[in-house]
Amino acid sequence: MAELFESRWEHQHDFIFEQQAKFSAGMDALRQQTESNERQIATNSGKNEKLAEVCQSLAYHIERLTEAMKQTGDQLNALIEIAE
Repeated sequence: MAELFESRWEHQHDFIFEQQAKFSAGMDALRQQTESNERQIATNSGKNEKLAEVCQSLAYHIERLTEAMKQTGDQLNALIEIAE
C-alpha cells in the first residue's frame, strides 16, 4: 500500500513539475511576443504619423490645384465672352 501511495505521489509530483515547466515556457513565449508586438506598435505609430503628414500635404496641394482650376475656368469664361 505504501508503495502504491509513493508511486502515485511521484506521478502527481512529476505531473505538476511538467505542467509548471510548460506554463513557464508559455509565459516566456508570451512575454517575448508581447515585446515584439510593442516594438511593432512603436514602428507602426511612427509610420502612421508620417502617413498623416503626407495626407495633410496632399490635401493642401489638392486645395491649391482646385483653386487654380477655378481661376483658369474664370479666365477662360472671360476670354470666351471677349471673343463672342
